[in-house]
Amino acid sequence: MVVEVDPDSRDMQLFEEVTATALVRAGTPSRVVARSTEAARIAAHYVIGHSAGGRLRLQVEVDEEAVTVSVSDCSTASLPGPLAWFHISLDGQLQWDGHTTSDPLTQIENDSMVVHRTLDGHVRLAVRIPWAPHHPAREAAPGSAH
Repeated sequence: MVVEVDPDSRDMQLFEEVTATALVRAGTPSRVVARSTEAARIAAHYVIGHSAGGRLRLQVEVDEEAVTVSVSDCSTASLPGPLAWFHISLDGQLQWDGHTTSDPLTQIENDSMVVHRTLDGHVRLAVRIPWAPHHPAREAAPGSAH
């Protein structure tokens, strides 16, 4: 699902409501709906505050493992192909090795919010929320008996 609007502070709430409505109608577990709607609101707030872009774009994708929520400052409708997005480090540096790879949305660790940028300055904040909660403390240590 993709929703695009002109940037406005009310878009944080709009994106939260649209995300919740779509996921609830799809039968998504309440924990995933709550985290997804929170992520949509936070991401919209971040992008509005860190971009001078003329559009605000919410994208919600669902697959067998997780729900991915992302908000960016650009419309892809007029582009000839997908944008090249790159990770941003904790100190705000673009992480690029000189080669365009697959979209980093596919590489997000479970339930971690990440910032991406294009080389021309577009910004995106995204999170991938797994269907099942991740409990590292409950996982067996490597080499231990189950």
